[in-house]
Amino acid sequence: MKTIEALRLSMAMRWCCFICCDPKETFPTLRGPAVLVDLETDQRLEVIPDYVKHQYRAKMTGHLAEMREKTQRGGWGISC
Repeated sequence: MKTIEALRLSMAMRWCCFICCDPKETFPTLRGPAVLVDLETDQRLEVIPDYVKHQYRAKMTGHLAEMREKTQRGGWGISC
């Protein structure tokens, strides 16, 4: 984000950040154990419904809030 911020300042442009997440990816519901796969890195994470319902949702909510805060602090628009 520091590199993009420097570019934004040097070009005197307004930047907008788009975070595209499928609702099933952001807040999935599981009926049993599953494997989540990051399509960009092929990293795999085995999860159980209890983890998804509590820890994963808390992490995703925190991540989106952090992105929103950082982009707004930098003067960017954001859409989640």
